[in-house]
Formats: sequence, C-alpha cells, structure tokens
Amino acid sequence: MRSYIQLCQKKAAKLVGLLKKVDKKSAEYRKVLLKLDPIKKEAIFVAGNATLMSSLILDDIEMSIPNEKKVIFISFDADVLLDTLSDGNNDLDILLQSDENERIKMTFPKLTKLRRAFSKEADQIHLDHFKILENDCVTQYNKDDLLSLVQLVDEQCKPFEYVLLNSEKEGGDSVKVQRDGEVFSEILDTTTHLGLEICLDKKTINTIEEICENSNEKEIGLRIEHDSIIFKSKDCITSIAIPDHSDFLSKIVAKKEIVISFLVDAYKLKAELSSYVSMHDIKQQEQSYLLFSNGKLIVCAKSENLECANILELIAASSNADDLVLMVNLHLFKDLKVKDATEFHKLKASITKSVDGEYCFSFFHSADPQHPFFSVPCISAPSHLDEVKELYKLLEDQLAEQHKKPSKEEGDQFELIGYEELLEV
Repeated sequence: MRSYIQLCQKKAAKLVGLLKKVDKKSAEYRKVLLKLDPIKKEAIFVAGNATLMSSLILDDIEMSIPNEKKVIFISFDADVLLDTLSDGNNDLDILLQSDENERIKMTFPKLTKLRRAFSKEADQIHLDHFKILENDCVTQYNKDDLLSLVQLVDEQCKPFEYVLLNSEKEGGDSVKVQRDGEVFSEILDTTTHLGLEICLDKKTINTIEEICENSNEKEIGLRIEHDSIIFKSKDCITSIAIPDHSDFLSKIVAKKEIVISFLVDAYKLKAELSSYVSMHDIKQQEQSYLLFSNGKLIVCAKSENLECANILELIAASSNADDLVLMVNLHLFKDLKVKDATEFHKLKASITKSVDGEYCFSFFHSADPQHPFFSVPCISAPSHLDEVKELYKLLEDQLAEQHKKPSKEEGDQFELIGYEELLEV
C-alpha cells in the first residue's frame, strides 16, 4: 500500500482545532482515527474520548489510493499530527505506506524534520462514533441564540452543580437548579425560547460555548440522546457525554424560609473571616460560630488556647429569630469574591432554613438580588449559645472599658436610596 493525501492550509488548520480541544489526559487522546474514502474524496478524523468526542469531515481533498473503491480506517498517535502542524500556515502532505510487519507508517515528505508514526489498533469508541455520523437527525438552532441561552444560565443560575433547562414556559424558560445538594425552581429572564429540555453542568456549558464560538455557521444542529448531546455543523460533529444526573432529577424542589436578611460591609466580613483562618489553632479547629443578635453579626472562634470575637454591624437587618447561633467552617468562605459583587462595599446576605432544618448563608450581587452567587452551609448550634454569648459579652465589656460602643465606619449610616431592589427577595 502506498497512499498520498494532501490537505490545504485551511483544512490543516481545522485539523489543529480538532486535536487541540480533546482531553489530553485520556488514554484515547493518544490516538486519532482516520477514515479515507477515495470515492467521495473524503477524509474523516475522529479524536477524543467518551466525555467529548469530535470528528472533522474534510471533503474534496487531494488523495491517491491504489484501490480506489476501498474505504480505509487507520489509527495513529495524535501527538505526531499536532506536532507536524505546530508551525502553522502550511499545507499538510501525508504519505501512508505498508511496512514489512504489515503496519502502516505515516510520514510527511515535505517537512524539513523527520516525523514518522506507525498505525495502532483503532479504539472501538472511535469506531462507534461513525454511528453518530450516519445518523444526521438533528434540529437546527440559531447559533447565537443557543450561545446566549447557555451563557444566561451560567450567569443567572450560579452557583450551581446542575441546571435542567426545561421546555418553553410563558414568561421565560423555567430551570431546575441544584446548589449545595439542594434543588430549586427558577425562571430565566429571557425572551429567547428554544424549546430545549437539557441538563447542564459547568463543564458542559463551557464545551457548548466553545463549539458555538468556533463555528463560522449561523446555525448549528443539535440532538439530545439519553446520555449525550450531539452537535453538528457542516464539517464537524461533536458528542458531549451528559453527566449522570439521575439523583438530581429525582430530588424534590426545596422550599426555604428566610430567617435573616441584611446588608453587611463585604470587605470587613471577608477580612474578619480571613484573619481567623490565618491563625493556626483556629484554622485547625475548622468549626467557628456566627451569632446573630440584636441586629449584629458576631463572628466567634475558639480553640484550647485562643478565643476570638468581633462585631459586625448589620444594615437594614430583618430577622425572624433572636440569638441565632450557627456553626460554620470558615474555610468554605475562601472562594467568596466580593470585588465587583456589590456597590459601596455593601453586600446583601441572607440566612435561610430548609424544611429539613438545614441552614445556609448566602450572598447576592447588587445587580441580581434574587439569586445568590455564593452560599455556605451552616449548622444550628443552640448548645453553644451560652459560650458564644459569653465571648460576645467579654467583647462588649472590653469596648465599654474604652468608653465607646462598637464603632461604625464612616459610610455605614447611608440612605437606602437605590437599595430597595437589593433588599427584596
């Protein structure tokens, strides 16, 4: 066998795109499957794994194959192809020859460097992808509308583990969202209704964004199967595995009672929490306490040799509970990003209680006071109320000795003009 294939610069660039987007950590990545059809003058490259599999269909290419009626399947190392294309802006000439061991070797005769690869056994998972290629039953969607919809889900529903985007509903698409293991029903603020019912996680959304952004076509075909999402454009087909979300779908939508809502100085809160975690003994304890009492938030932490407490004044606090003490792991607050999350340092927050008695400390962007961008689970700790209140009293006595009450930073006494929406839940 001695076959010759020539890919023009444009087609070679598309092959680079295919190879770059697959998971390089997977065993399947080490291979790329090539199908040559001399009758159609077509070459199909397949790369990826069960999570993300893509194929590139290149038609009307130059090829010379001895038996022009025989379709050829060959599997090679993916890295060698990517390496030969690393210079960019070049045509790619591929020579396929049989060796004495009945293997097929791939060489690149017009390169100024030697690169030679030998055929490998094709992975069944790559061969199975051709069943998807044969089934061209997809629904066409406007690419920009699809991209806008998944980006809206990503922005409006975060934080989330899963989002189930339902069929079209009057007034907006309804979504079922899982956060911290709990499920909520919400309405997307959109006028774009695609009639899709699809389960998404962050990784799936990122992949859809990449597919849409890299496509030059106005529409993209989409088909949803029981365990995957199929995307089809003119010359590329990609399948994304849908994560196992059976547990998520079976969960009942949670209903939460707002126990306390307030505004708090975000930077002071973040600084206080960070200072506790920076002390080794407190850090080792993991569990610290939040006491809500008389419109104040008292952050407390104890170890065998350390006792800490600080008072943070709350603004416009509304509470259904007196002297509520919660146990919390301060390490969970490390990912709380307050920059650009609020105006004038004031961050909306709330404490909610589920029907199961579980508490949650949530924070909201000033631009979106309805959906929390960050949440931390808490545990009610009434048995620790006395010891936490004792620390609170010690702090108040200390401040009284200084002949002043807990200070309020300049700007804490501000008018709530413009914050009416922020305080609405």
